[in-house]
Amino acid sequence: MRRIAGIVLVFIIMVGTGCVSKPGEDATMRIGYLASQAQPEVYALYNGYYEEEGLNISWVSFRGGSSVIEAIMAGELDGGTIGSSPAIIRVVSKDVPLKVVAVGELGTKEKPGDYLVVRKNSGIKSVSDLKGKTIAIHRMGTTLDLTLRIALEQNGIDPAKDVTITQLSAPSMPQALLQGDVDAAFIFPMSYPQLEADVDVILTPGDVFPHGAPFGMAVFTEDFIEKHPEEVRKFVRAYLRGLQWALDNPDMAAEVEALDTGMTKEEAKRVPWAAFNPSGRVSDESFEMMIDAIKEYDPESLGRDVTVGEFVDYSYLPPEA
Repeated sequence: MRRIAGIVLVFIIMVGTGCVSKPGEDATMRIGYLASQAQPEVYALYNGYYEEEGLNISWVSFRGGSSVIEAIMAGELDGGTIGSSPAIIRVVSKDVPLKVVAVGELGTKEKPGDYLVVRKNSGIKSVSDLKGKTIAIHRMGTTLDLTLRIALEQNGIDPAKDVTITQLSAPSMPQALLQGDVDAAFIFPMSYPQLEADVDVILTPGDVFPHGAPFGMAVFTEDFIEKHPEEVRKFVRAYLRGLQWALDNPDMAAEVEALDTGMTKEEAKRVPWAAFNPSGRVSDESFEMMIDAIKEYDPESLGRDVTVGEFVDYSYLPPEA
């Protein structure tokens, strides 16, 4: 089995906010990805699938999907693998030509990835009990922020008036929750194992998005797609092969997760990652719900109305069986 030497090297060089390295002259494309979490592209790189497709990729690590989008907008990247569909919707609404070419991860009821949790014995049994409470999220305007606001509204709670939504860094959430600084927190998968014995789950993205919340996506600029359509097709093919490999080899995938995140293999096995999505597709309804939520809760961030067809293009996926 191959070591993911390229990924490890990027982590060493790019620690922090995500600096863009100069690609080699023979690099096929420049791709941004999210550090500290194993995703389909990491498994594909680990297995040499991009090499098999003849792609030579300059990889750049980032801490958040919005930073990947900013680098793409600055012309420093040709595409990326991110988890922030709201960020994509916002920039496309301002006429930045980006396309989602594959959706590799979904937050579902069975495998939600992220959890809204409360302390055990807090008296909070469901979302409807959150009125008057303080809820922590990692960043305003994200998928989880919008998921929370949709759920509050569905339970008769005005997210602007009836609760306090506060922003905390993901690493600080567990302590803030356990010591009572906040009443609930929307935590990432890597935080859940350390909290599991002390919390109750009251909401997941899969409870709000019946077809799954799109978390992991491969995106490219329209300019790159137009100039290099076959390279995009090859990238998507390798990306989905990596995803399928992880599904077929969960024990080996945990080893990759450990290498990629710095966890032990046993810790990696306990992390409840979101669901991998072999088809690479998600119902338009999931993206439409996200568009509607941005219009409702963050309208000033949009430049104009957008439709799903403007930023999603599944034509580079393998034919459906």
